[in-house]
Amino acid sequence: MVNDNNNIKKTNKRKSHASVAFVYFITLAVVLLVIGGISFFVMEKFVFTDESSVTSSEQDLTPTKSDNATHLYMMVDDKKNLETILVERFLPGSAKIVLLPLSEKTVAADSSQTLAKAYASGGSSEVTENIEKLLDIEIDNFIVLNHSNFENVIDNLATINYTVPETVYYIDDDSDDVLNYEQGEELTLFGSEMRLFLTYPDYNDGPGHNQKVFGELLSKVINQGLSTSLTVQNLGSTFKTLVKGSDDKNFSLNDFNDEMKNNIDYIIDNSNEPAQYITATGVWNAEGTQFTVEESFKTQLKNLFEL
Repeated sequence: MVNDNNNIKKTNKRKSHASVAFVYFITLAVVLLVIGGISFFVMEKFVFTDESSVTSSEQDLTPTKSDNATHLYMMVDDKKNLETILVERFLPGSAKIVLLPLSEKTVAADSSQTLAKAYASGGSSEVTENIEKLLDIEIDNFIVLNHSNFENVIDNLATINYTVPETVYYIDDDSDDVLNYEQGEELTLFGSEMRLFLTYPDYNDGPGHNQKVFGELLSKVINQGLSTSLTVQNLGSTFKTLVKGSDDKNFSLNDFNDEMKNNIDYIIDNSNEPAQYITATGVWNAEGTQFTVEESFKTQLKNLFEL
């Protein structure tokens, strides 16, 4: 009888332990289920991104009209004479870079003097003001480049292949510059040779042909650079070269900021050939010493510059 009682007690004890274990298991399962549900909610809310959140993020990185900018570049020779001019319109939202080469012989606004004479008398600021009035645009930044700085910037961007369009021969009396190529020659253009083609004074089509050559070559350099190995980091180095090499500018190194990098990345991702060029329409005088921009060109420019 004592043994039977002992067996009953042992059996009840085992049942009691089993009940406790079962309750513990159920409680643990419920806790894990609740914690798991909360964790999944947190992960889904803050870590995992659905399609709509990606779209929103991409939209936030899309450049707007406020990112558009107009830059002015002036190149001078060793004697500080203005040689050529480039107006660049940066349109990241449209994934475009519009280049407008201008002759230094362009007649300034409300004046009979050329931009070259304006530079000689009043420097970069006077040229900037005259171009703003002449084209009815606003210049955000300007920079003056010497030969060395221009060549370094081009070499940092890209070298291009070029077929010489006509026989060219020129020796600069004030330097060691020599341009001597036959029509049809195939060249790999570095910055030094490109500069000579931009400033060659005797093209068969007259002085206005220089601006066409400038636009054609520079747009090729930019497009090739952006479509090959050039990265935003490389562009940052090129920008530093540009700024540090000039003593006359209102650019600063801080201008190449994160926003600018994002804009350039957007252009690279959305266009194979973002750079395009236009040349101003107008009239050259008989001597080829002055170029007057047509009034109608301003309307065309506003459309192309998205003003």
